[in-house]
Amino acid sequence: MREQARADALDTRYGRTSRTPLRSWWWVVIALALAVLAVVWYVWAGPGSAPPSSSVHADVSSSNVIDEHHIGVTFTVSAPVHQAVVCAVNAKSEDFSIVGWKIVHLAASDAQSRTRTETLKTTSMSTAGFVDSCWLS
Repeated sequence: MREQARADALDTRYGRTSRTPLRSWWWVVIALALAVLAVVWYVWAGPGSAPPSSSVHADVSSSNVIDEHHIGVTFTVSAPVHQAVVCAVNAKSEDFSIVGWKIVHLAASDAQSRTRTETLKTTSMSTAGFVDSCWLS
């Protein structure tokens, strides 16, 4: 019996107790709980929660400097059919500062792609025109 008491004392001293399997069971429970929380967060804030603004896309096909205070910008907008679209078009100077800005309203259309040319007034000489962003109205 003394041998068993000595063995138990050594096991306790060096952390070899019978509670070890119980401790590893708790790690499994904690890991599963964290996994469930991660899945719940992914479903709540995942890819399906992004706004539908990506359904509108604009490309500038050309920009034509008319004179020191005007530029023509031709752009194509791809958007859902039967939806009106609003685009912010700007003109930039040689140092990339914005020298002209215009909000353009495109009416709803049966076509998915719509091409439009707009003339922007500028405060100084511009070098190029850009579509800053477009959204459904």
